[in-house]
Amino acid sequence: MHRRLDFITAASKEHNVDKDELVIRISLNKDFKKNDYGEAIFYKDDGEILAAVYPKMGRMVVWNASVPFIFKPPAMSYVQAQFDIVVKITTSKEKAEQVIAETKKLIEKSKSRTLKEHSPFQTRVTFLRWTSVNMKEKPFDGQDEEHDNVSWIAMLQVKDFVTSRLWKIVKQLATYLSGFDEWYPYDVSMNIIRNSHYPRIHEDCEPSEHEYTFLMYLTPDWEANNYGETAFFEEVFTKDGTPFPAGKQQYEWIASVRPRYGRIVIFRGIIPHSARPPSPGFSGARYTFACKVSRTYRLAISKALRETLEYVQGESEDSTAAYNILNKLISDDDTPALPIKFIEEKLEHYQRKRQEMYEGFQSSTVEQLTVTKGPVKDEL
Repeated sequence: MHRRLDFITAASKEHNVDKDELVIRISLNKDFKKNDYGEAIFYKDDGEILAAVYPKMGRMVVWNASVPFIFKPPAMSYVQAQFDIVVKITTSKEKAEQVIAETKKLIEKSKSRTLKEHSPFQTRVTFLRWTSVNMKEKPFDGQDEEHDNVSWIAMLQVKDFVTSRLWKIVKQLATYLSGFDEWYPYDVSMNIIRNSHYPRIHEDCEPSEHEYTFLMYLTPDWEANNYGETAFFEEVFTKDGTPFPAGKQQYEWIASVRPRYGRIVIFRGIIPHSARPPSPGFSGARYTFACKVSRTYRLAISKALRETLEYVQGESEDSTAAYNILNKLISDDDTPALPIKFIEEKLEHYQRKRQEMYEGFQSSTVEQLTVTKGPVKDEL
């Protein structure tokens, strides 16, 4: 995965590769256009450019691993991430088996590692920061203008979070601000923003919902020149008092909060806000712990179920039942409220279904890209 502003260096032929090894790149972005960059550049031995290949959905490029190359990042105007499948293959069965064995050994060894005793990282926050900068992120990159476009690196289980000391602090703050004392979380996560990211202005709930969002900043030694503020806005309406169309809303700035390490911010979910990316001169990442809470346990699990159901796809009988439940949850009429036990059971059921859907999508993608069924359709 690459984003705009990523600094990608050339893969040199000086690396330990044999002349009979190959590299395969399969592009996965459907919406890439001619001015979005992201091409693969190949070089001659003298450093001059040999060829360039632009990414298209499903396009597969195969080359000898000894040829130096660079995957260029997307253009500044391309705010999403660029996704590829990159495969390295060899004709040496021994080398392949050796790499597989070494990888399995590392996986098994890591399962029993104790963070503090067996790594240079003295705290989990330090380890989280290093992992996010150097390893994988999990992007929630909605192209809809209403989407916050924030990447998350860890989703926490609500049932585990409510037993923590931090939850007691969150609940006390929400109670102090609102006068209500039955608050319960429905969304708990760790977020990451780097200087190439493009967060959008958004609200965390509907105007009719009484919710709070709790943020705690996790990047130490944050300086003012690093930017990265959380900005809050007030929506501006048309002359006749109506909102502008979706995606064309107008806002006026209210306030900004500097993301100092350990600082806590809590605000109503109906307030338009946006995380700001770090400055171009800051090569690290801005880390935030985020928790969204509803006024009661029933409302929280209903919100969690509603957001889970929005990911259910397909025309199966189970999907039809899911849409019927979703319509009841968002309905404004006087229909009786769904029983708590029913909501709990459906939440567990559809969270499991959502996980199965993700896993099935991943398996299907791998199968479609690895099984020969004729030429790949070029969708551009």
